[in-house]
Amino acid sequence: AEDEENVSDFNAYLKSHIDTLKTGNAKKSRTSQKYLTLLINLQKFKPGKIQFLDIDMEFKKDFIKWRYAETKASSQNTINKDIECIKSILKRSYKEKLHSNEIFNDSDFSESRVKTSIFALNESEVNKLHAFDFSDNPRLERVRDWFLISCWSALRWSDFSILNPEHIIRDGEDYYLNKFNEKTNKEVFVPIDARLYQLLEKYNFKSTSISNQKFNDYLKEVFQVVGIVDEINVRASVKGEMKDVRYSKCDIVSAHDGRRTWASINYLKGYPIGLLMQVTGHEKEETFLSYVGVSALEKARRLNAEMKKRNLSTSIY
Repeated sequence: AEDEENVSDFNAYLKSHIDTLKTGNAKKSRTSQKYLTLLINLQKFKPGKIQFLDIDMEFKKDFIKWRYAETKASSQNTINKDIECIKSILKRSYKEKLHSNEIFNDSDFSESRVKTSIFALNESEVNKLHAFDFSDNPRLERVRDWFLISCWSALRWSDFSILNPEHIIRDGEDYYLNKFNEKTNKEVFVPIDARLYQLLEKYNFKSTSISNQKFNDYLKEVFQVVGIVDEINVRASVKGEMKDVRYSKCDIVSAHDGRRTWASINYLKGYPIGLLMQVTGHEKEETFLSYVGVSALEKARRLNAEMKKRNLSTSIY
């Protein structure tokens, strides 16, 4: 009887799906985290059973309102993940003929992603991080080092957190980091320069164990200690509304900004975008360019420098 009741219980099916993901490979195990977050929030939002047929437009509207009011969720992109997970579970269970709710096919049953500002470090900030002496604080030194490895390799957290010696290959006198991206399964080759090699060698070419959340928490502390605390204007989604907000870099930095830093610095150096995309793993130039955390002013400076090289005066006098 209990099994029959669970047939119409969304949360029970969601929990079963999470358990299945946890027993899969590393990528599936990480995916389970976003579903687990959804489950925890749904249980708080509506304690008890949630029938598949209960999930409709009104449910979506009330859940989004609750998320903004009662949890730390602020960005519309966070809500987008929630709704996409709900739709995925509904679709999966529908295919198994557990219910007849086709709301997941309705284009209005969604919350679109919005483009928010991103930031990346410039070379002087990367050098400042590299030069800082953390010898009296191994905890922060380790996080600083692995963030620099990301800045010099363009690897995502999901990739640099599972790095092993077999990912390092030698080609004549040169070394490359060779692996398949966990997110896209795309093979990439990353040139390893002297700085990156020395830092990887320091850890025997093997990543150290730390959770993504702890890494991001400690990274904010690293930025505070080093003094990368200047404020920047960020276009952000706040409770579903786009607003201009000022943040200190130390408050919003995360592991993913190392990858953006690599892309931004090398983009400004003028390397062919097609070659840069081989390292980042992007398929489309448009996606790569939207990903680069270079301000409009930095891009204008680059254009100005290129114009001066070609003896095209930009002076208005």
